[in-house]
Amino acid sequence: HQVMHRVFVTGGSGFVGGELIKVLAAGKSRFGLPYTKPAEILASCRSAAAEAAVVEAGATPIRISLNDTAAVAQSLQGVDT
Repeated sequence: HQVMHRVFVTGGSGFVGGELIKVLAAGKSRFGLPYTKPAEILASCRSAAAEAAVVEAGATPIRISLNDTAAVAQSLQGVDT
């Protein structure tokens, strides 16, 4: 299986993104599939409240607008998936 060292989640403070971060941060698959916890989990957010939710879920918040393509491109450098 592929090892992901650095992942980026969009919408990390939302329901789906937050749950995905929790699964990634737990380092185990809910479905019994081979899985290795990523070394770093990044997540986009747009507000202080979203930042807090991302941190609580287990990721490092990246405060950007997904409409800012240059900021998104910079944030994605070195990301495996």
